Amino acid sequence: MVDDIFNESEIVEKIKEFCTGFLDKFEISIEIPEYTKSNSIENIAFRKYKKGLKKYNFINIYNFIEILENSMHYPENCFLGFCSYIMKNNYKQEYIEILNQKEDILEIQLMISNLEENELIEVGKETSNYLVKFEVIRHFINNRTKQIENEEILLEISRIIVDFSKDENIWTEFMRYYLRFPIRWPKFFVILGQVLKDINKKEIEIILKELKIDVHSSYKILNIIKETFTQENMNNLIGDSSKIIYDRWKDCIENSKDERVSIILTDAINIVIFYIIKRMSNEEFESMCEAYKKELNEINNYWFENSVKRMSYYNKKVSILFALGFRMGLEERNRLLIMFEKSCLVREEDLNLIKINWIGQ
Repeated sequence: MVDDIFNESEIVEKIKEFCTGFLDKFEISIEIPEYTKSNSIENIAFRKYKKGLKKYNFINIYNFIEILENSMHYPENCFLGFCSYIMKNNYKQEYIEILNQKEDILEIQLMISNLEENELIEVGKETSNYLVKFEVIRHFINNRTKQIENEEILLEISRIIVDFSKDENIWTEFMRYYLRFPIRWPKFFVILGQVLKDINKKEIEIILKELKIDVHSSYKILNIIKETFTQENMNNLIGDSSKIIYDRWKDCIENSKDERVSIILTDAINIVIFYIIKRMSNEEFESMCEAYKKELNEINNYWFENSVKRMSYYNKKVSILFALGFRMGLEERNRLLIMFEKSCLVREEDLNLIKINWIGQ
């Protein structure tokens, strides 16, 4: 009789059913305060947030999330955390399936807020939801006060990051977020070295396209690219991709509105020089040299609004010629070496003739 009234398995099933239903149907309603204007920072960020969720635009998503995190309006729900705790510890598969269906970062944050680091890693690996994966990565990378010293955790995070490369659009948005302000995320670049080993050329080229090369902020990733690969692999990687950096660098120099623009404003110059010396065709090199020399020679024939504009034009042309000059210098050096070697060869032949004549006498 007692067993009929108090059926343990039935109670457990009821708890599971209740928690599953609650987590599945739970939604967070964000209310922007009425006193804010429709064009306020909060309203604009919220609208971009909702659109960003659909397109995995992580910049727009986390612009709004960071506003909430720094305000007094961040949503909390202890009961949601309690239900998540029960599901995570007793019905992990169902817990992951619910997370896979979530389309709101705030709901995801509340559902994983009580997880230990090893549990977060497991969730990040098992979920198919890129929003969940991103939140897991963010937990480790964006926490500036906590160092990641466990090599195994670093490796697992890198594998979660590699998952983003399976979708080109999502991979682009992911890299765009972390390469927007590289100096903010030093821990990201600690992990990126391993990531570069596990992705394809196409995904690496997306990284190169998203790099900011017009300011001193991308040196970390450029150094990582150089340090991660052996010299042979490095040549293959940069050789195939260096034109992307070169084209962006040249476009940056030519179209910069900074009146003081010059070659020193970019972190990509080493790769630019590599392309010019190793990969640029002779025809392209000679054509560019002639074109930029001509533009400098005819600078007095052009009209400029003022001397500042004239100097800016001059700096841009000289900056590009400066980079081209590395190949000019190398070719001149090689020419002199060949002349020297030929000279030494002639001297050696003359000496041999003298020896023969002397012996003959």
